[in-house]
Amino acid sequence: MDGRQFLEEIDWKTGSFRKDGYYNYVYKIFNSDIYVLYTISIFSYYNKLLTFLGIAILFFLVITVLMVAVSYRVAREISKPIHDVCHELRRVDLAQGIRYQRVDTDILELDYLSNSIGELNEKLEESMHHIITLKDFEIHSKLLALQAQMQPHFLVNTLTTMGSMAEEGDNRDIARMCLNLTQMFRYISAEESTGVRLFEEMKHVNRYVDIMKERFPNAQVETDIPLEMMNIRVPKLIIQPLVENSFKYCNRSKPYIRIVGELKEGDCWSIRVTDNGAGFSESKAAEILKKCEESMDGVNSLSTKIDGMGLVNVYVRLQLFYREEVVYEVNQEGIVIGGKIL
Repeated sequence: MDGRQFLEEIDWKTGSFRKDGYYNYVYKIFNSDIYVLYTISIFSYYNKLLTFLGIAILFFLVITVLMVAVSYRVAREISKPIHDVCHELRRVDLAQGIRYQRVDTDILELDYLSNSIGELNEKLEESMHHIITLKDFEIHSKLLALQAQMQPHFLVNTLTTMGSMAEEGDNRDIARMCLNLTQMFRYISAEESTGVRLFEEMKHVNRYVDIMKERFPNAQVETDIPLEMMNIRVPKLIIQPLVENSFKYCNRSKPYIRIVGELKEGDCWSIRVTDNGAGFSESKAAEILKKCEESMDGVNSLSTKIDGMGLVNVYVRLQLFYREEVVYEVNQEGIVIGGKIL
């Protein structure tokens, strides 16, 4: 059918419509008798549309496959290092000495995470070593302190004094000395992993002094410690060994011992123990300080011999409790100990 016949059949109407399997579009030019006719078969029209849709779907599938492949590769690149890090973490056994081995990756964030875990492992190992060492020193120090109080001369002298008091009928004083001795042993053997308050340590000192005064009736022990210091947390058994040393080397005819506490700038405290004895010579003070430094090499360096080890014991306990914030001086006037208020 030609175009004119077609236009006559549709009564020269303009617009788009379907007819005989074709899409048709007719429009008039400039209000004249000239008409333009566009026509395309429906099959060709949908064929092009379906071809476009097919290409679009194929493109979408290709893009999807590529995205899945890239995502899988990226996931593997990330998950494998994470798996390796987790594997190394599961292998860590500080008790067996198996440490975390750092994992090298090409991902900055994971490298940072791996290095951080490695640093954490090292700090944890150091902390555990410090705790174990502190515990060993704690036990060893308690044994030394208990052994010191159970030395034959201390117990024999104390029991001899109590025997003399029993002959004189001083039952109350005997009961008091027995109570002091019992409380001293109980204080030494009690478990205190975080130290004690200073007033508790001073109670222990006072019990020891009370027993010693029965042997040395002329003994004078003065204490001048500010009340503000009494709640400071200190390691156990750091003052009584100093007082014991003063009783050993003071003027035996009229012992005089002075315990002075002081709060210093920077939240620090110190306690000085002096007596009326000859004091430490320079060589003796140097010898004690050398023993103190050598004692920090390990628990085995702490000798089980009591003579001269009480002062070293105090130094070790201060170092383990306060780390670097420690005051420890030995001179002719006496001994000064201290630390930072926790």
